[in-house]
Amino acid sequence: LRDLLLVRVEALPEHAQRIARLVAEGGSHVEHELLAAVAGLAEDDLDAALRAAVGAHLLQPAPDTDGYRFRHSLVREAVS
Repeated sequence: LRDLLLVRVEALPEHAQRIARLVAEGGSHVEHELLAAVAGLAEDDLDAALRAAVGAHLLQPAPDTDGYRFRHSLVREAVS
């Protein structure tokens, strides 16, 4: 199952894969400001990476915060 989930992540652009790994290491959710600080990407590149990860249904905006989380905990476990 892990390999099947990782195929979805590996199909993403490089920056989106990096963002997915950072969110996985961050726990249940990661605030946008923290993600921007640790990603080391230009804001446009960060936005594009997040759009790709959200569009692939891997990440979703975290409710009631300005952050992101994985749509399913199994995907987070596979990525981390």
